[in-house]
Amino acid sequence: MKMGPKGPEPDSSRQLSGHPENLKLSPPPKADGTWIWFGSATNTAYAGPWGISYAINLTPDKETGLGNWREEDFVQAIKTGKHAGVGRPIMPPMPWPAMSRLSEDDLRAMFRYLQTLPPIRNRAPDYQPPTGE
Repeated sequence: MKMGPKGPEPDSSRQLSGHPENLKLSPPPKADGTWIWFGSATNTAYAGPWGISYAINLTPDKETGLGNWREEDFVQAIKTGKHAGVGRPIMPPMPWPAMSRLSEDDLRAMFRYLQTLPPIRNRAPDYQPPTGE
């Protein structure tokens, strides 16, 4: 976010670059049965029974984003719910189950669009599994 004329607004210069790597968050609130998940003020980090997940960098940066992914890696990630189609599970709130119903042509078009964005170097924090408390 950045300050705009009416208060905080999304920073479009960081579009789709994920949770800011230097933004450290306080621990999330405890779930009480009526609230079970929480989102950060930046809308880039989420906590719930699955642990803490962070929006990843979807720009074509080769070190911290999708720059080294192949189109097939992206399609398989969305179809299987696994990072790069073979890695760790993609955690909530990423709506991959709904997106997995898109055609492969649509997913390939999404990947090609993401590759047109300016690469932004931003290594989002790693997923944090639940602590068991």
